[in-house]
Amino acid sequence: MNFFEQIAALDLQGDLNIVINTMDKDNLKISIHLKNKDAGSKANALIPLTMSGKPGEIDGSFFTSISGPLKETSGLLVNLAAYQKAQDELKKQSSGSKPKGEEKKQPNDKDKKYEDAMKAVEDLEAQGKFREAYAKVPQPAAFPEHEAELTEKKGELLKRFAADMFAA
Repeated sequence: MNFFEQIAALDLQGDLNIVINTMDKDNLKISIHLKNKDAGSKANALIPLTMSGKPGEIDGSFFTSISGPLKETSGLLVNLAAYQKAQDELKKQSSGSKPKGEEKKQPNDKDKKYEDAMKAVEDLEAQGKFREAYAKVPQPAAFPEHEAELTEKKGELLKRFAADMFAA
């Protein structure tokens, strides 16, 4: 059987990359890397199978040495690709089956912290506790997307508790 017939007989799924380096005139170093584009980039980060030796030695043992590991790797990559495809399908089904009322985005932790802090500020402001409300306004650096609103709120509260302080 010829070289390419033996490669085909391995029945590998994916791209087989073979690199042959001439170390010196009597020795070769061979790297074999099997990639499967459907398995994802992390799976293709596997290290290549390597072997080195004299050309006559490699000729006699090349296919017996690589067939087991490459068949195992091919099977793993195919299973991983099938798993990822099933997982993607499940994600599509679960996101597509939500009733219209549930499609709204749930607030994340940062949004919740901001809302809770501003609610506390509003409650203190309603009670006329402007100094305490001012102290409870979150720092703009913690919520840069609300910087203008926070700066404005601090300014309003500062004017109100300063006016109360001088009115007494």
